Amino acid sequence: MSNISSLYNPIRYTGLSSGMDIDNIVKNLMQVERLPLQKLTRQKISLIWQREDYRTMNTALTSFRKAAEGLRFGSSFETKQVVSSNPNAVDVTGSSGASEGFNTIKVLNLATSASLTGKALAADTKTDAVVNTGGDITIKGPKGTSTTISITSGSSSIDSIIKDINAQTTVTGVKANYDTNTKRLFLTTDVTGVKSEITVTDNSNAFKSIFNMDSLTSNGINAKFEFNDAVGVNALESETNNFTLNGLTINLKAPTTEPVSVTVSKSNTVVFDKIKEFVNQYNTIVDQFQSVTSTKKDRSYQPLLDEEKSQMTDKQIEQWEAKARQGSLYNDSTLKGALDEFRVAFREPLEGSTYKFLSEIGIKVMSDPRHNGKLEIDEEKLKKALTTNPDAVKDLFTKPSSTVGDTAENKKQRLSELGFAERLYESINNQINKINKRIGMGSVESIDDSILGKDLKRINERVSDLQRRLTDVENRHYKKFTMMEQALQKLNNQGSWLSSQLSSL
Repeated sequence: MSNISSLYNPIRYTGLSSGMDIDNIVKNLMQVERLPLQKLTRQKISLIWQREDYRTMNTALTSFRKAAEGLRFGSSFETKQVVSSNPNAVDVTGSSGASEGFNTIKVLNLATSASLTGKALAADTKTDAVVNTGGDITIKGPKGTSTTISITSGSSSIDSIIKDINAQTTVTGVKANYDTNTKRLFLTTDVTGVKSEITVTDNSNAFKSIFNMDSLTSNGINAKFEFNDAVGVNALESETNNFTLNGLTINLKAPTTEPVSVTVSKSNTVVFDKIKEFVNQYNTIVDQFQSVTSTKKDRSYQPLLDEEKSQMTDKQIEQWEAKARQGSLYNDSTLKGALDEFRVAFREPLEGSTYKFLSEIGIKVMSDPRHNGKLEIDEEKLKKALTTNPDAVKDLFTKPSSTVGDTAENKKQRLSELGFAERLYESINNQINKINKRIGMGSVESIDDSILGKDLKRINERVSDLQRRLTDVENRHYKKFTMMEQALQKLNNQGSWLSSQLSSL
């Protein structure tokens, strides 16, 4: 059966006269022609994979930078441990500014908010039933703004009155709630302390009558507590039960009959954990960078094209691409240079400080070369240094430098002056910026001014050119076979005419 197809409107004769499978013949001819395009497509896929792998390395660098940042500042080494003898009544945490020592807190009373509660209404009260009394009420709350609510006899209901009050909560700070179990109205405020107030002006007594209210005014009270020697008439007050005092964040939970002791001491545990995380993140970088830069590419596994994937299962594709992706960063100079820079930063002594090397506080390079220069911690030595000479440990990580300038001499001097967390933080930022210049900040397929972005642009342009050329080549093949078919058809027509003429003799 003949098959006529079109491309840019040319008519193709595909074997009607010759009996040949023209489409298949052209397809086979084009396979060789498509090899350069397939090669470029694989290069593009490899480039995208390389970009993704660089970003994975940048993610690891970001985690390392975060660990370094946690040790750059002196406040990181001033963490305090705060212990309350009765955390159920007085819960306390401390900032770096909390004074070390012993404190006492006695809670005389907690801060409360203003509230009004009505008496129980009749058991058969229906909240959607209309009321038989009316009048205007004015509500003033802690936000200082008064609002008027109208109650209309024969029209308003308990539900509508509560809805009207709550519609003004953002203005007054007063919230209404009717509890159907106890049949009571509750008016509350969203703040505590003496500035918390509720005042309901009800000249018609409609509100008092409907909700069985005895009182229409209420004020909150401040928390009152004794702190150290501030006792008796000198006791302190707070509008809230949560406040900061003398570097301590205090949460009062319940009144106490006896003072609660609060002990503040310097905590080395947090600093120790931060240093340990810093070392762990560096070792992770060493493992990842060493792995990707030393893994060679297996040339027998190339990126798959769509037509190749169509012949494979998802599992086969996954396994193949895992092999094909390996080696995208083999012997990469950027990553190897980053490791070299980090090692120099760890190796150079710190000038003008008690400790000059990390090894003096128990952090040293592993002796086995198979570990590729990873660090290990002598935990006992580090804990001892944090206990006996914490300020020197702090300087070892946080010491700043006043040297600036891009000359080699200035850079070397600055490195020797910077604490180890500071110098590593700068170095990590430098490496992240180098990678970003190489891969850009957009998606893995974005065209930008980065090195890989420009490479990707060039490949896309070549792919477009090749696709246009392949279309022209394919059209030329079809044109030749179409001319052949037309010639054969003409011969067939002539043969048929001759046969008909001869048969008539």
